[in-house]
Amino acid sequence: MTQNSTRLSVSPIGRVVAGSTLHPSSVHQLLEYLTQRGSELLSLVQDEDREFLFFFAILHAVYSSKEYDSFGNGFQLPYQLGRDILDELPGQCEEYLIERPWSRNLKSANAALLGVRWVSGEDRRTLSRDYGNIGSGVLQTMFQQGTNILFSLSDCLSASSLPHIGDYDRPKMLRKRDDLLPGLRSLASIIRENAIPLSLGLPGDVSWIGGLEEKTTGRKILSRHAVLQLKEKGLFEPLNLLRHETYQDIIEALIAANISDPGNKAQELRTAVREYRIELRDSLWKLAIASAPEELKEILRQMRKARDRQFENVVERLLKAVGMAYERLDDGKIAGAPDFRIGLNHRTQIVVELKTTANLVNLNSATDVVKGAAIVGLDELPMVTLANPGFDPNVPWQARKIERLTLVEACVLACGISRLARGDIQKESFLKWLTRPGMLELRALIE
Repeated sequence: MTQNSTRLSVSPIGRVVAGSTLHPSSVHQLLEYLTQRGSELLSLVQDEDREFLFFFAILHAVYSSKEYDSFGNGFQLPYQLGRDILDELPGQCEEYLIERPWSRNLKSANAALLGVRWVSGEDRRTLSRDYGNIGSGVLQTMFQQGTNILFSLSDCLSASSLPHIGDYDRPKMLRKRDDLLPGLRSLASIIRENAIPLSLGLPGDVSWIGGLEEKTTGRKILSRHAVLQLKEKGLFEPLNLLRHETYQDIIEALIAANISDPGNKAQELRTAVREYRIELRDSLWKLAIASAPEELKEILRQMRKARDRQFENVVERLLKAVGMAYERLDDGKIAGAPDFRIGLNHRTQIVVELKTTANLVNLNSATDVVKGAAIVGLDELPMVTLANPGFDPNVPWQARKIERLTLVEACVLACGISRLARGDIQKESFLKWLTRPGMLELRALIE
């Protein structure tokens, strides 16, 4: 709560804490930890070989929090978790933990280990057997509590690090610490991403599949076992699940999971994946607009709906709004010229072609920029095709061998532009992000 003259008002973090399941003492404890160790935790996420250490560290913080003592919600960890630990993971992760040495609290370390194993795909019977026959329901309750705490923590961290609130509306540990805010906002998103795998007991790269539901009944499309069978086949990206070439692999995975009608289930899965992609684009647009500075919001709303020449004009307005130097190449003088060259006053310059359609952009349209760049003598520069609303699922695979070509869906660019406009990233970092070959992901922007 903050005081302004004679008026009391509730701060953004106060509203979130009040609406969450967390005790205020737990929020303070966990925010203090993330403020002190946030940059180190982010470094773990940015290294694929150490990402598992982040998950263990954040789960250890959850199960070490005041939610598990008389000051919080009074949750109890199973007594069987007080046993000695033979696994090396706590020792590998010790420097990132909220409580050190980890051996002071064996229960929280064992609970975090169980969470790591659950998310890796191990079944509850194996976990129960290895820890003194903990009941399956007890394990599920523990994982659900951890999930709820992670979601609430993400909300609290996000509210604490909002870019446009006054310093006294932040928790004390974050006042006069503007340098930490962009990293903490990224950390809030990553914590939320890690809550979903814990809730489903699935690795992060396939947890989105486990969350797919049948629209009318709310029934999960696939069982946990079936999702893990898809992962064994290397099928965990939406576009791969929709490619013509992967249909038989999907059928084989479903048969291995004892699905009685694999053909019908494969079609049901693909329909759900298409709907997921539409919903994902919608959520990314909403995120981009909500998080953009006020002067960009209306431009992004127009960009979302724009097609053809109107789309070009809106993108040009967007480049001007964020101060990105550019050159208009498609001025009618050279047939087949791409639309823009951007980054004129930076080390990284990029040729950009815009493509719009009522449905999805196909391979020929997606690769026009390669020919266009050659026509204007810029074929040695990185090339981007910006598609609105997006690409046909087969395009990224078909275009995978084209060097220096990046495929960007408009909703993803919009989120990146919002981060650039807020000052979370610099222009050179934004341009380098756009040069990553293949289908561009928003997650890569934090690396």
